[in-house]
Amino acid sequence: AVEAAALRCKNLEMLDTVTPAAAASPFQRPYDIYKALSDLDEIVDVWSKNRDEKGSGGDLLQHLRDRGWGKRSSMHISDTTRGKLRSHYEFEYQGKKQLFEPHITIGAGDPNSCASIHFIFDQRRLKMVVGHVGKHLPNTKT
Repeated sequence: AVEAAALRCKNLEMLDTVTPAAAASPFQRPYDIYKALSDLDEIVDVWSKNRDEKGSGGDLLQHLRDRGWGKRSSMHISDTTRGKLRSHYEFEYQGKKQLFEPHITIGAGDPNSCASIHFIFDQRRLKMVVGHVGKHLPNTKT
């Protein structure tokens, strides 16, 4: 799913951390991963068009909601997770470590039925930068 999205989605930039994490994930629904990545790709086009026509690209979370990811996405991780487990959510992008808080969670429970995608939106380059696809990253509930 990750490789297919990387080939087909012109607005995605997959960091080197993505393929190994995805390969290690036992998640059983690759189409759902592909769909989420494709939706992230499409959001960039819609956001860019809105910005050109209306002066604002709009709220990223609203764009996710419009595609059915509202209940399964967030722009933030909890303050406790950010404090205690920050390093798990940091990925190197453009020469510096950045916090990839925005995410889509697919499924729930054990790693066979739950996966997450962590990303940031580079508005200047018009790229959705994906830092992690695979097992849900550790948080205060795990």
